[in-house]
Amino acid sequence: MIEKKLIFVDKDLKSKDEVFKFVSNEAYKLGLIESKTDFIDKLYYREELMSTSLDFNLAIPHAKSSAIVHDFISYIKLSNDIMWNETDEDFTNQVFLIAVSEGGSNRHLKYIAEISKKIIDDDFRMKLKNSKSVEEIYELLKNQEEK
Repeated sequence: MIEKKLIFVDKDLKSKDEVFKFVSNEAYKLGLIESKTDFIDKLYYREELMSTSLDFNLAIPHAKSSAIVHDFISYIKLSNDIMWNETDEDFTNQVFLIAVSEGGSNRHLKYIAEISKKIIDDDFRMKLKNSKSVEEIYELLKNQEEK
């Protein structure tokens, strides 16, 4: 599900808004979304329901929208901690962003469950945190998908 083109390492983004804009621009360039505005609106709608930040300085924002042409997952390792949810003072430095096309399916829940299972594993989390390149991260995530 994850592609190398959607893995980013040491991105100097300063806020959740910058993360959302960055991923929307990349997804738009790849033809994965038709509307950056609608996509970002759906991400924020989900955040209003409940913050997507988790323990381990990680967030899993997700959106379901008719603007999404193809499902995708993006992984961003930030070069610094950012405050993800100001009301809880949640800091994040890794983001798995999930996007699914609108329809009757709840595929995003499957993707969230798969990622959640991985990140509760201490060994996986440490390998992910210590990975320095897109290639390393891609191989780690690809190997986990095959299990």
